[in-house]
Amino acid sequence: MGMSASLVTLTAGMRMTMTAPADVAQYFPSLTVSAIKFSTLCGTIVDSFFEGNGFVTLQGPETPIPLHPFAIVGLRVSLFMLSS
Repeated sequence: MGMSASLVTLTAGMRMTMTAPADVAQYFPSLTVSAIKFSTLCGTIVDSFFEGNGFVTLQGPETPIPLHPFAIVGLRVSLFMLSS
């Protein structure tokens, strides 16, 4: 149940990331590509919102990717659940 909730939160956060105006998005926190790629599923979801085809995950591991806070919460919760 928790994994489903984190994926819903991640998906909603990614939608908010993609639809945010540029002047608001500049204040979003960032995660590095290596943090996003820690989970293949999460990396695939993030890539699918950013034009697909590895747009995010093919960049350098320390490249910061700004994401809506809901997307970061969804990533962190799913990673926490995978590690426990």
